[in-house]
Amino acid sequence: MQKMNLKKIIREEVVRAVVFASSLFVFMFAGFAGIAYAATDGWVFGNILNSILASGNWQSPGDGTVRNCERLNNTPASGYVQVNGGFSCGGPTQCIYGISATGVPQCR
Repeated sequence: MQKMNLKKIIREEVVRAVVFASSLFVFMFAGFAGIAYAATDGWVFGNILNSILASGNWQSPGDGTVRNCERLNNTPASGYVQVNGGFSCGGPTQCIYGISATGVPQCR
């Protein structure tokens, strides 16, 4: 087995770590810059954000509400049953299998 000087080993490992860290930084910076560039008007990421947000403008999203969040399957939120919180089925052998029209979970 060939013997190596300890200083040479440490120097090689430091150089290897510096190259790895700088490469990682460059790739991460390029990725974030690419996403930011793609978000500008007319690019794919910006168009996706504009189609998701209710305001239709990712640069001025308002409160960030998602489009069509007030309806699910063309039913307004008031059309769904409100479930009462803090309910549990009497023991470890029972579980909730449904919810009645009044909002009370049904146990079995």
